[in-house]
Amino acid sequence: MTSHSAGDEAGTIRIVDAQPHRLVMIGEVDLAVVARLRTMLGVDDDPTQLAEALDEVTEIDMTEVTFADSSALGVIGALVLARQRSGAEPVVVIGARPTVRSVLEISGMAPFLDLR
Repeated sequence: MTSHSAGDEAGTIRIVDAQPHRLVMIGEVDLAVVARLRTMLGVDDDPTQLAEALDEVTEIDMTEVTFADSSALGVIGALVLARQRSGAEPVVVIGARPTVRSVLEISGMAPFLDLR
């Protein structure tokens, strides 16, 4: 099973080739982690490019996320917008802890997600 990870000891975003539909976020997902993801995917700071690079992603596993800043929200938002434009089902967010769920709700993003 091949895995592509971007991050450091504090936080990581991972895509496993066996499950390209699932993006796994772990730990503290902040600007540094998202910047590494963009570098790994070869995309600029453009949400459209990011969404195109992650076009197979339909689920985000946030079970192990302890902190998510606006950069993490930017990744989720790019996927939400791309799915809305294509008429696809909402992005599924799995296992968001209460603090992370709160960030999704305060940001106004929760109604556009399938929170499980």
